[in-house]
Amino acid sequence: MKIRKDRRRGAYTYCALICSDPSIQPFLPHVLISSQTRLPSSLLRAYNALPRTQLQIIRGKSSWVTADCMLVILQAVKKALMPFLAGISPVIMWDCACPHLPKTILVAAKRHGFQLLYIPASTTSLLQPLDVFAFWRFKSYLRQKYREQRQTAAEGQPEPLAWLWQISQAHKECFACHNWSGAFKSVGTSRDVSHLHSALASFMAHPVSFPAVVKPTKEEVQMIWPKRRKMGYAYASLL
Repeated sequence: MKIRKDRRRGAYTYCALICSDPSIQPFLPHVLISSQTRLPSSLLRAYNALPRTQLQIIRGKSSWVTADCMLVILQAVKKALMPFLAGISPVIMWDCACPHLPKTILVAAKRHGFQLLYIPASTTSLLQPLDVFAFWRFKSYLRQKYREQRQTAAEGQPEPLAWLWQISQAHKECFACHNWSGAFKSVGTSRDVSHLHSALASFMAHPVSFPAVVKPTKEEVQMIWPKRRKMGYAYASLL
């Protein structure tokens, strides 16, 4: 069945969080970012009248993630982790996407007590647990649920509220039900080379051990960022 053009032109951005501790995973927030056009106020009111889930919605001028969105997300993560902070030292592992890089983000993360671990530019397919292990599962989940809704929906088009509610269930049905500790070990967080996933081990020429832990130089840290990105403030903020 052909999908109408207006259903194909709009989009949301779904920000997922996974962690290595399965006891914390169910409490982490997920965030949906939408434009005002894609998510009318009437639809948001209807959604807010439904039972609460871990999905938080940011409604603005566009569906793109911005630095302001990231400030909201960092605050939400801090709130979710409050009951656990006595026993953990949170490390946020994320890529070099533009909204992650402004000085305001680094300062906010430090204020919240988060250590930021940046994945070097162009290496997310090897080092980002979400990219390597989680998003294929999430995409498969969305495809399955969308097919199910189309089978029962009028004219084969899921109602916006029904689909928004289904998206909100992904946190519980796709992410919180899975133990992601192995995903983090597979990208090297355990510092045990035997845990590396095959593509990363091959990329690293099958190392027998990891290099010794030493403080990187400013020049080495600069190699993390996208080319031509000026990040002179990063070294002092991160180390």
